[in-house]
Amino acid sequence: MDIARIDDILEKYELARSQIKELEERMDKYKRKIDDLLASKNTDKLSGNKYSIKRSMNTRTYLSKDDLPKELWAKYSSTCTFPVYRLSKLSKV
Repeated sequence: MDIARIDDILEKYELARSQIKELEERMDKYKRKIDDLLASKNTDKLSGNKYSIKRSMNTRTYLSKDDLPKELWAKYSSTCTFPVYRLSKLSKV
């Protein structure tokens, strides 16, 4: 593979990576807006004419080592709770 081809692939990769970053930033902005709407309505569900959204909390426990005795797992594992968004396209009525 020649250098020009490598550069072309890497340039496209960088472009895709920057586009993903921009889209993730936009999604975070909309998630904050959705959180504000949910908070103002004191609910975890919203529905419009075309879409509905439901927020739930997920909890994950993780540890970087795979094979640990249960005592070590119980002592050193970390638990993380975070929001999960499920967007559903509603069928036309």
